[in-house]
Amino acid sequence: MTPEEELVGRSIGGMLRSARPLVCPPGQLAAISDEVFEDLGQAFEYAAEARLPFEVTFFDFLDESGRGPDMGLHLVEGGGRDLGLDLRGVVAGESPEEQRTVFLPIAGMHGHPPEELGAAFVDWGSEAQASAEPRRWRESIPAGNGRELHVTLMTISAAMDAIDEQPRAVPGALLGCMRADQGGQDNAALQAVLATSTATAVRMALKLLYLLDSANVEVAPMPVSRQVRRQAERTAAEIAWTVRVRTPQQHESRDQQPGQREYSHRFEVRGNFAHHREGSWLYDHSAPQDIRACPRCGRCRRVWRAPHIKGPTDRPLAIKIRRVDFNDGL
Repeated sequence: MTPEEELVGRSIGGMLRSARPLVCPPGQLAAISDEVFEDLGQAFEYAAEARLPFEVTFFDFLDESGRGPDMGLHLVEGGGRDLGLDLRGVVAGESPEEQRTVFLPIAGMHGHPPEELGAAFVDWGSEAQASAEPRRWRESIPAGNGRELHVTLMTISAAMDAIDEQPRAVPGALLGCMRADQGGQDNAALQAVLATSTATAVRMALKLLYLLDSANVEVAPMPVSRQVRRQAERTAAEIAWTVRVRTPQQHESRDQQPGQREYSHRFEVRGNFAHHREGSWLYDHSAPQDIRACPRCGRCRRVWRAPHIKGPTDRPLAIKIRRVDFNDGL
């Protein structure tokens, strides 16, 4: 094995032993626009601020047929190389001691077994070194038993440059998982492609973290039969969790109780901040710096909710016409 393959393989093997699985089918992931992040750098800056649902999380993106979301277009659109990959999942783990999150994507060619792409190291601290200059360097990493692995890393700005984005300084590093049987190719060029693919795969996983910040989204255990649950208890296996989007439940009813909301139509809602109080899932899983003093709640986690449509999906949409007075003095 190459040092990169050994490092990524050992990391995935170790992290999967304690990972909590979170299922997000490709269709659900595709519903989130790629434009939630302006560029790759903004995605990694978001990763430094966001916290994982569990300390070690396995994002499972496979559908019922065993296919994941296609990664090819993400590189082709940026002028890169189409590897023909679909993203099977991403193993991610937080290290509060090192102030770092590690993302390890698992991809595969259509119809082939899964393979490791590489690793992305996201540094939380603003004091972490970052470079706007696309560059690569060698680094020695302890491998146990007194051994060291000498791997090649590259900056996030180098991945931005590879997909035709304007490079800028973003803390973190990328590694491409080079395999021993690929030695006949240009190693440096292949590692750069794999590291860039790792970055785009992580960006796709970060869309799911972004989705979890929405006010009507929660993480819940997947429904399973009692037989499956008992078997999991006997083997100490984890029941997978899934992303659940709560849809509006209000509707017209003759038996409606006083105080209940009744929506006879859908309507526009302006952008606003949702206040998640202590005891809510999002409050309990937020970083301390995201919890703010609030005159209404005491302390809460605020999440910006973009303008959206509210009301039952089977009701007509009533468009609001707002009058705007223009003041020439402003």
